[in-house]
Amino acid sequence: MDMTVEQTVQDFIQRVSAYGGKLSDYFCGMTNNVKRRSKEHGIVTIIAFTECSDKETARDLMRQLKTAGFDVDSDIMSGQDDSRFVYVYKKSILSIQQLIRTVEIDFFKEGYTENAIDNLPEKNGIYACFACDKQTKDGKYQNLELKYIGMTNDGFKSRITRHKSEDHANWKKQIKETQQLVYIIAELNSDILQSVEAALIYCNQPPENTEYINGYQGEYHTLTVNCKGAYATIKQNNTVTFK
Repeated sequence: MDMTVEQTVQDFIQRVSAYGGKLSDYFCGMTNNVKRRSKEHGIVTIIAFTECSDKETARDLMRQLKTAGFDVDSDIMSGQDDSRFVYVYKKSILSIQQLIRTVEIDFFKEGYTENAIDNLPEKNGIYACFACDKQTKDGKYQNLELKYIGMTNDGFKSRITRHKSEDHANWKKQIKETQQLVYIIAELNSDILQSVEAALIYCNQPPENTEYINGYQGEYHTLTVNCKGAYATIKQNNTVTFK
């Protein structure tokens, strides 16, 4: 954003003036993907958008657009860390302002212990860490306890290797000597990975997570994440609404 927040507000006002009506006839939102978002709102034409330097600047712009008289997404404090684009379109009877989405993810049956982390694929997606008995039964992990849920945009192997060096020592202090840590993964190439992660954390409350434990934040007002192949301690159906 080359202009200041105040200048951008005036620029939006000038741009929508050519379309007529009151400022409240125009909806402003923030996202990490304007092209995807314009389709999700229904039949709309994005009149203007700007990329802010960070999420906090985007929120500030949204507040000032609301003060100016625009209809602004009530979920100003939601969004992902990369939700830096602010946009405006003229509302119609066909446009949808409050967005809802459902995502399906499929956890692999294979689990990865600490000794098998090098075997993890460098794919993107969601992962979960469990504590379970070191002794398996019929090749299956026993007495699983969910410890952590995360996401990766730079590969499961790279991300979980960092957990091994930075977090495992502390996590092991919270489990029994007869237990081990094991990971399961679900591949997902998407620009809403952080939203999916937030929904799963809030619904499942893993004890080693701190962010999103007290509330969901994401690209959608309501997000449902359905987990196929989920282990017993991860809910199969996870629905969250930003409040």
